[in-house]
Amino acid sequence: MELNEELLINKEYYKDIKEMIQCQICFGVLISPLQCNACEHNFCKMCYEQWKKTVNDSKKICLNKCSNSKVLEAPRVVKNMINKLEFKCEYCKKIVLFEGFIKLHQNRKCIDDIIKCPFCDESKINKSQLKEYKESILIEERNKHNLELSKIKNELINKEKQINES
Repeated sequence: MELNEELLINKEYYKDIKEMIQCQICFGVLISPLQCNACEHNFCKMCYEQWKKTVNDSKKICLNKCSNSKVLEAPRVVKNMINKLEFKCEYCKKIVLFEGFIKLHQNRKCIDDIIKCPFCDESKINKSQLKEYKESILIEERNKHNLELSKIKNELINKEKQINES
């Protein structure tokens, strides 16, 4: 995947790991990484599958002509390195990790799912966060009402004390 380095927040980290998280076919950041168990080169799953379709030799498993090799899901350490990359979404301006960036922010899905608040009609929220948002509003409103009730209760107690003292 071609990476827009301007959106990258932790650029120094990326420079340090770039070679380890680079697809040997497209030379972009790995998406759904696979790894040859012989030479340990990494490939995007989609890139590898497209490459395999173009190869006439069914025994050829790796680009590096590794013998007796298998291409398997990349180790967790590779995935963890990739998922520590942080991006600032150019659409919604949130800072997100790589996986979230690929799923929501790269294709503007982050703003496609934004709706107006059903309570105040001013705030904008993501549809996927609507349930939590509603719950937080309800809790906030309940706390306000409890505070109001508490004030009224204290006023009544004070009035009762005043009456009893007179």
